[in-house]
Amino acid sequence: MKKIEFESLKIQRATDVIETRISNLIVTGAIKPGEKLPTEKELSFQFDVSIATIREALRGLEVTGLIEKRRGKGGGIYAARISNDFVKAALNKFLKRIEFSADQLTEVRLTIEPTIVKSVASQITTAELKSLENNLIYCENKLKKVTSTLPQKEYANLGGKNIEFHKIIAQATHNPVFMLTIDYLMDFIIEFRKSVFTPNIKHVTQVVRDHRDVLTALKEGNAEKAEAKMLSHLKYLEMYQEDHIEFTRKQ
Repeated sequence: MKKIEFESLKIQRATDVIETRISNLIVTGAIKPGEKLPTEKELSFQFDVSIATIREALRGLEVTGLIEKRRGKGGGIYAARISNDFVKAALNKFLKRIEFSADQLTEVRLTIEPTIVKSVASQITTAELKSLENNLIYCENKLKKVTSTLPQKEYANLGGKNIEFHKIIAQATHNPVFMLTIDYLMDFIIEFRKSVFTPNIKHVTQVVRDHRDVLTALKEGNAEKAEAKMLSHLKYLEMYQEDHIEFTRKQ
């Protein structure tokens, strides 16, 4: 006798269905940012479920930042205003839960940043080039004043400027996806630097030199050169990172 097989039915929990339906309305704009949602009791009636089920679904929406609960006069459940900071915070929480590595972060940068700088070379504005130039002048002037040691405060300031350099390039794409991606990648790098790296004049000097090479290529409008310089810079960072982590492990 021929064996007949059927696919199993995937029954969603009521809370998941409710959460998905409300989130879809918010994301698509059917429910506008700041718009008040029905009360828990009204939602319970509309979905024909218990208030406990509604509260569980709303907790999920609140955790992801899609809704906010306000107390006092004018209180209630409101659709949140989604910003880049909200998206970054959500991504940060997600990636921390899965314990991503520094190597994975570097892999992403090696994949997208050379492409970004190559695309920027033909469209970067005079104002954006000026911002990059000011960034480098600040770093170069600071390094000229450094003697034998790099104070932690100066190291942090230069690190912030180095991060800013990459963000300015991403902003010059005028592509919100690239801008957001680099923005949250740089946030992770800042956290990683605090926990792993110690002040190193030679390293910071090399980073600034690499940035100067990238900027020179951008000023020339040379896309291939800009791409190559960025790739070389990121490979240097990858090597430095590996050497530093290995050294730390042996201590």
